[in-house]
Amino acid sequence: MPMRALVCVWATAALAACAASPTPGSPRVAPRGRATIFFSPIPGSGGRTFPSPLVRGRVGALPAILVIDTGAQVSTIDAAIARAAGLPLESASAGHDPTGQPVRLERSDRPSLVIDGWGALPEQRVAVVALPEPLRRLGVGAIVSPQALVGPSEAVVIDVPRRELERTSLRAATAALASRGVELVPVASHLCREQTGEFERRVLVAPATVAGRSSVLELDTGASGCFVISESEAGRSVSARGGGESGTRVGAAGPIEVRTYPDVPVAMGAVRATTSLSVTRGARDAACGYEGRLGMDVLRHCVIVVNREQVFARCDQVDGPRALAPVH
Repeated sequence: MPMRALVCVWATAALAACAASPTPGSPRVAPRGRATIFFSPIPGSGGRTFPSPLVRGRVGALPAILVIDTGAQVSTIDAAIARAAGLPLESASAGHDPTGQPVRLERSDRPSLVIDGWGALPEQRVAVVALPEPLRRLGVGAIVSPQALVGPSEAVVIDVPRRELERTSLRAATAALASRGVELVPVASHLCREQTGEFERRVLVAPATVAGRSSVLELDTGASGCFVISESEAGRSVSARGGGESGTRVGAAGPIEVRTYPDVPVAMGAVRATTSLSVTRGARDAACGYEGRLGMDVLRHCVIVVNREQVFARCDQVDGPRALAPVH
């Protein structure tokens, strides 16, 4: 069972499911374009703002905010806005949150998603689920899986420091990234892929070191911070310190208990950071091997290039978490 077939966790991890498989017929191809990334200025639980990259767009004819979430293994639309937009819906097999709890899903094969400045997204199968209320209060209508948007000769560039989302050729993206920061994930690193029911998962994973222990983490712009499962070596090592702060996050299937520890060293590629780490229950992903996530406390400093087959990324060197000022 995938560790996270579908989940949305406010201020800890965001929605993920399975990367979309093309539906029959000729899909619409998004024109080359560029969208402006912004960050929510609205405080949520504990006074923290939602940290994931956002863009403006539409679901059908309805305006909506879309989350750009590399941890979303399929694009997902909120059930209420999907119905309001009149999208065709069908039942789908259940997804699961990080703790293995089932999440009821529907699907749409004609989602009619548009990003302002970018254009219409390919008409690919998406999941439809009731998003948690904290996201709906922000005006979020959909979660976009960027790795599902373009084929092997093109790339989606998520430039968080410059707050740009761009569709370009893979060659151009590779050349432009060479001068940026230090390597997080090498060029031509392949995504993990697995067919599960109606969907094909495409997962951005890379080796990492957490608290001095070898691990495999998913790159997740939908997660506010780094976290690992309690059954992992890193989770056991950090938990053995004692202390930490208990908390509850809002997941798609209900509350998820976490314990957060400060000042934990995390390394991936040439990037080094000391940050807070949350430990939660769950299982190591059987197909892709990841046992946690690298979140926006590190990825806010990074440029991620991704398509349906590969990922690479470079980051400013990170000495510790720094706040991102919201952009209106």
